[in-house]
Amino acid sequence: MNKSRIIGFSLGPIGSAFIGFISLPVLAWLFSAEDIGRITMLQIFSSLSVIVFSLGLDLAFVREYHESNDKSRLLRSSFIPGFLFIICILAVIIISSPFLLSELFFSIKSAQYSMLIILCFVAVFFLRFFSLILRVQERGVAYSMSQIFPRFVFIFLVLFCFLFKKDPIFKDLLMAQTTSVCLAVLIFSWVIRRDLCAAVKVKLDRCILVKLLKFGLPLVIAGLASWGMTAMDKLFLRSIVNLSELGVYSIAVSVAAAVGVVTSIFNTVWAPIAFKWTAEGGGLKRLMRYLNIWLLLFVCCLLLLDCFLGLFLFFCQITILK
Repeated sequence: MNKSRIIGFSLGPIGSAFIGFISLPVLAWLFSAEDIGRITMLQIFSSLSVIVFSLGLDLAFVREYHESNDKSRLLRSSFIPGFLFIICILAVIIISSPFLLSELFFSIKSAQYSMLIILCFVAVFFLRFFSLILRVQERGVAYSMSQIFPRFVFIFLVLFCFLFKKDPIFKDLLMAQTTSVCLAVLIFSWVIRRDLCAAVKVKLDRCILVKLLKFGLPLVIAGLASWGMTAMDKLFLRSIVNLSELGVYSIAVSVAAAVGVVTSIFNTVWAPIAFKWTAEGGGLKRLMRYLNIWLLLFVCCLLLLDCFLGLFLFFCQITILK
């Protein structure tokens, strides 16, 4: 991977962090801390839904992409099981208890809010696979845009709502969040239309599916553990404080999360390269060539940054609990 592609992949985390930094004062100015706490809960469980409903097949798709001779069949075999799973589970939930999701996330009894949550979950699931296609094809700029575009549309819709509505309510914030993700799905489905059309024409291969599940299902547990480490603080606070205090904490965490931009860039670029080297052969030699003292120094610096970030979040929690 050349420098231009690395820069292309870097635009996503950097641009997302920049837009997030701009959106913080806007959201804090226009909406109450309680509303920000509610939208934070939606974002937390949106990431959880991708981990659970994808069945680890998204990561298996990245692993097998460069070794597969039929990439269209691989895409279909990776996408369809998770898609059917999420549709069935969410359909059962909305039929059995239309107010369950809205009460769980927002402490508001509303079937309309529950439907918007479901729509958001499904759109995030689609966008996850669309972005992975761009990632493994090393289309760095397009992949970065798939991260930046929803955030940009979200803040644009929030400002647009403020201009035409004097007193925005939480429904406006939820609509902006759902619309931004759905619009991103439509845009990037056009960007990868050739891959999607090719995947529609082939049949699901059971042998490929079994192979993908063997690789992906154990990673669901790892994904849940990783999600728990990043989201447990907010879930813990949600259980002992109100949504308003959770919103204040979320704003503080969002400011501190900018430190993780470098880590995000490394994770985005490294995994496809490692799997590609494995498929081409000689991956171990290339790997050892990069595992030198400079990489060790880089990891140590990241560790120190994470330690300072953890201390900052700890003091934020203590302040809120007081």
